[in-house]
Amino acid sequence: MPARFTRIIEYHHVATMLLVGLLAFIVDFGSVGKVTGKTSRVTIFVNGNAVGVVENAEGVEHLVTEARKKLARESDDLVLINCDIRTNEKTDVFNQINDEETIINNIYRVFSENVFKTKEPVYEVKINEFTVNLRTADEVHQLLIRAKSQYDETNEYSVDLLPDPTRELNVLTTLMYKTADSESGSDIVLFPKAGASDKFGKIFDSALKQDVSEFHFGVKSLDFGENVEVVQAYADPSRISTLEEAIALVTKETEKSKIYEVEAGDSLSLIAQKNNTTIENLMALNPETLPSEKAMIRPGDELKVNSPEPELSVVRTEEVYYEENYNKPIEYVDNDNWFTNESKVITEPVEGFRKVVA
Repeated sequence: MPARFTRIIEYHHVATMLLVGLLAFIVDFGSVGKVTGKTSRVTIFVNGNAVGVVENAEGVEHLVTEARKKLARESDDLVLINCDIRTNEKTDVFNQINDEETIINNIYRVFSENVFKTKEPVYEVKINEFTVNLRTADEVHQLLIRAKSQYDETNEYSVDLLPDPTRELNVLTTLMYKTADSESGSDIVLFPKAGASDKFGKIFDSALKQDVSEFHFGVKSLDFGENVEVVQAYADPSRISTLEEAIALVTKETEKSKIYEVEAGDSLSLIAQKNNTTIENLMALNPETLPSEKAMIRPGDELKVNSPEPELSVVRTEEVYYEENYNKPIEYVDNDNWFTNESKVITEPVEGFRKVVA
């Protein structure tokens, strides 16, 4: 046989062997894949970016969590991320599986590029419906002291934060107390139930003999007029106030609407004075009840009033001394045995003079 034909036959023989070998490899690999179930591959996508290939989707959540932890360890702030996690499973025998560290680092890189908001830890001070955020507990304490100082010129009272026993969550509330009482360690002594009546009787007897000079007049107690709650939270940096800003917001007097119930002896001018407003403002807020300055008002009537008040006010209780003239009222006694509407006077009105501590 000529050499030319021999080469052609050899070439065809080699090509045929290679083709058969390749087919055998593919068939054998596919059959192994069916038996072992390892031909499927899962590609992980974060915000449209392929970050790695795993054997199955069961461990994807763990990888994402580890990437979040890695990002969170870089700051004490609360980091919010635009995050869209998707997986794509397909049979791909040539796609290489990535190790966990590589995938976590890839997810972390995508997360870092998609941080859209960072929230800082704050102390949220809530006064009724008003809220202000401060960065530290010390700033909260200073805010409360400044609010108190307007009503405590001699700085006799202190303010502390303590857990609110009525709340299940970690909520702080305020405690205002006289500094001297705290330093002396004096406690409030409760009267025992037995003999309470006798105790009060002795108090009243001693009051009749007591000299006015023995009383300590002035402020007896202070407390915030509004409910104050302090909780730890997170807030946008733009919503966090400086201490001076918070003090200005809390102590600044703003117009607040409320209902005033008319009392005996009230007049429009007295009501306006009590609420730090004007008669004109009272009439504007109550056009039906107060059509003119001469409108009649009676005890029990309700009027809308706007008065300037701070967000956080202080209730101040004082003990004062004054002297006054008074008329002792007439005392009557009814007698059912008379079967009449008559009554008998047992004490005639008497003019007198008294010293009052209130």
